[in-house]
Amino acid sequence: LGLFSGNKGNINKCEGPARRLLCHMTFPDCHNETAQAVPICQESCRAVKSVFCFHELVHLDDMQLKEQINQSIGLLSLPDCL
Repeated sequence: LGLFSGNKGNINKCEGPARRLLCHMTFPDCHNETAQAVPICQESCRAVKSVFCFHELVHLDDMQLKEQINQSIGLLSLPDCL
């Protein structure tokens, strides 16, 4: 993702799951019979946001609040895990 240049251990823990989640958001799997997009699994989404990438997302939010990065970076945000 390249946005997180802090602790390398946390980046390795976050980057893979975050990439997979963003990829699935952008290019969702489809049911073969109906061609309907398969939604992101709520548990997977929550795990990425609250376990794997919690510190990185807090850091990103803080940077956005301090206007250290452009607000349009929200285009790369992870989904709401409703």
